[in-house]
Amino acid sequence: MRVFGKKKEREEIQRELQLAKASVLEKRESGANIASAAQVLKTAITRLEEGRHEEARTNIIRAREHASTLAEKYKEARETIAQLFTRIQKMKELGMNPYEFEALLAKSKKRMEETVKEKGLAIPNYGGARSIASKAHKVALKKMREHESASNAIFVANMILENTVKSMVFVDQDTLKKKVFADVTKLLKEADDSMKTGELMKAYNTSIEAERHVETLKKSYKEAIEAYKSAEKSLMEGKEKGIRSSELAKLHEVAGRALVDGNFESARLKSVEVSGEMRSLEDRKRRAKDTIEKAENAVEAAKNTGFDVSESQDLLEDARWAFERGIFQRAINCGEDALRKATKISSIHLKVSRNLEKTKKKVNVLRELGIEISNDLEEIVEKAEKDLLLGDYVNSNEELMIARVLIGTLERKHHDLIPEVERHLETA
Repeated sequence: MRVFGKKKEREEIQRELQLAKASVLEKRESGANIASAAQVLKTAITRLEEGRHEEARTNIIRAREHASTLAEKYKEARETIAQLFTRIQKMKELGMNPYEFEALLAKSKKRMEETVKEKGLAIPNYGGARSIASKAHKVALKKMREHESASNAIFVANMILENTVKSMVFVDQDTLKKKVFADVTKLLKEADDSMKTGELMKAYNTSIEAERHVETLKKSYKEAIEAYKSAEKSLMEGKEKGIRSSELAKLHEVAGRALVDGNFESARLKSVEVSGEMRSLEDRKRRAKDTIEKAENAVEAAKNTGFDVSESQDLLEDARWAFERGIFQRAINCGEDALRKATKISSIHLKVSRNLEKTKKKVNVLRELGIEISNDLEEIVEKAEKDLLLGDYVNSNEELMIARVLIGTLERKHHDLIPEVERHLETA
């Protein structure tokens, strides 16, 4: 029975061996080097012949698993190498230099033919080959993405540049290309050169810098155009309002030339200056008009009272002359002087008139009390009134001061005749 049992076990192991051989041969058809698996099978046959059945069975199982592992690693390595090869072809199509990746491809293929010792077996280095190809593929993919990003950035920058140049209709196209956008063109050339030398990130960053430069110039141009048109509108509106300035018109022309020459910031600043000065002229015109009207009223009022307003009238005429010629600040100054002098005359006249009235009233009070009024006092009061009518306010005021002194002397002399309330009556 024991001999029969061993025979049966041997037959089972032989069947397993045949199946293992078939499996190993099948894996060889994939192209994988299964020499190490075949070596394990030979060991299994030897153990079987020696009657060491368990060891034979262990090696059979090991041979089948090992053959499967080799076939799988071979497949993975081949697929990874194929991916790298395809990536290299695409890099060539894009005009990239794949030299370093071709070297790694050759290295990975060579590694496929090499073997490494593992548990006494010479095993194909499919894992090493796959590792080289996989790392190279990742780097190549990154390079291609960088190349695509840089290429797209250069394309976009060039497109924006072209559209921007076309949109700047107020500027000579030759001036734009050779002067305004000269730096941008230089940057884009640097980006192209970096692409050719494989400096992809530099190419990308340079093209982005060029794009930003274009956007900055576009904004500067837009601001200059808006300022120029605004200045033009201010000049036209000012003309309709009777405000003209040859200097501002010339400055606007200078701004226009700066715009055509591509000096956008200079054009903007000069246009802003024109608009600002026009607003200032409009404001000065309003002030001049108001000042002249006030001066006219004051002079008329002073004239109706009988004052000598010849000086104020001369200043008023100067103000009108300056206003008609658009010299508004001079009109303001002359108008203010005329107003000030006319107002001053009225103020002095009013003050002296009040003093005269008070003095005359005091003289009348003294006369009603029976106090004799001297001829000198009466003559002085009469002369002060005449000088007031003649506009001689200085003499009139001095004469009233003398009259006040004489009245004071009479009050002290006849204090017993003057009621208490009359003593406090102002005399000046």
